[in-house]
Amino acid sequence: INGSMGEAVNDLQRFLNYKFNLGLAVDGALGPKTISVIKQWQMDNGLTPDGLIGAKTKALINASAGE
Repeated sequence: INGSMGEAVNDLQRFLNYKFNLGLAVDGALGPKTISVIKQWQMDNGLTPDGLIGAKTKALINASAGE
């Protein structure tokens, strides 16, 4: 959710930077730029692009992080 904060957001930002070399600030704040990237990643991976880290998105992120 926009405005979410914490270590989980840091992990997500690190993952997105690693996968896409985006240069997102790893600040633990889930803002519009991070949400936009999540939506694009969801579309690219056949998920509903809602910008939310639900069960399907989280599972795919965890699977992709191991690559």
